[in-house]
Order: sequence, then structure tokens, then C-alpha cells
Amino acid sequence: MEPSSTRVHVRKKQIRSVVARIREEHELSTAPIDVEELARKLAARVMKVETDDDELSGFLYRDPQSGEAVIGVNKSHSPTRQRFTLAHELGHLVLHSFDDLHYDRKGYGSGFGRVRMRDSESSKGENRDEVEANFFAAELLMPEDLLYKELKSREMHDFLESDFDAAVKLLAKQFKVSPQALTVRLVQIGILSPD
Repeated sequence: MEPSSTRVHVRKKQIRSVVARIREEHELSTAPIDVEELARKLAARVMKVETDDDELSGFLYRDPQSGEAVIGVNKSHSPTRQRFTLAHELGHLVLHSFDDLHYDRKGYGSGFGRVRMRDSESSKGENRDEVEANFFAAELLMPEDLLYKELKSREMHDFLESDFDAAVKLLAKQFKVSPQALTVRLVQIGILSPD
């Protein structure tokens, strides 16, 4: 392994450990994970915001007076995307330090605050914090142990091979995530091959 890929592997192990600790501390042992309740337990206020900017997924802000973390989620997005965005912003809250406004959008933002991108570039590993927040969200919303438990209880390994789309939709509904996010996660944990 190259040094940079070794660092990524080590960091993913650390993130898995952080998510496992959070799940244990907050008794998050069944799917779907209640990410809004977790945000409250982590002392983050969640706001569903209206915006004309469909590219804006969410933001994280720490109130300078109270120190309270505020997470905004674009309320025009689908419920599954809102859940992933909230989990992603919780990832930033738990994993990364920040002093100002942090918002995630698909395009480049304006010139104020600290802008972080969450788009197709995130999956390429070019922005470490975004990739880590996405990985945190996937670990939180689709924990490997709960995915395997569901697959086993529904005898879905064979089902995945025979009717892939139906199996993914069923499992995505159980975890309240998009079929696309679930497919990526199944590849991450080795249930599906990348090709």
C-alpha cells in the first residue's frame, strides 16, 4: 500500500471505532438509526431550512455566544438525502474542528465562511474531510453489523443475486437511505463487487 492509502485505511478504522462508540453510548442497535435524536444527544440543534439553492445540502455552524452546534438541512431534498446530509454534518461535528460557517454544496460557494464541497469529487478522495464525513454517515446510517443481520434474517444474499434492484430497494427502505447510498455501502463492506 502507498503511504497515502495506508493513512486513509487507518483513518477509516478510526472512524469505524468512533461510530461504534457513539452507537454503543447512545444505544443505537437497530435500523433505521434515529439520526435526529442522535443530533440532539450530541447537543446539536437541527434546522430544516428553505433555500432557493438546490445545490446546498446542509451546513454546520457553531453559535459564538452559546457554543451550540447548529446543523441546517435543505428541507426540499428527499427524506433519505436529508438523513444522509444530517449524518454527514454530524461527521464533521464529531471528526473535524471548525470555527465558522461550514456548508456543503455541489458547486463552489460564495466568498464567505469556510466552504467544503460534497459532490462527486468527494468520492475521489481529493477533499479528506468530505470523504471522512461521507464515510462517517455511511457507517452511522448503514452499520455493517446491522446490514449483515438484515441480509441474514431475510435470506437476501441469494435475493441480491436474483433480483438485485428489488433487494436493494427493500434494504434501503429498511435503513431509510437511498438505493444509491446503500449500493455504495454494500461495495464498501465487500458484499458487492465494485464492477
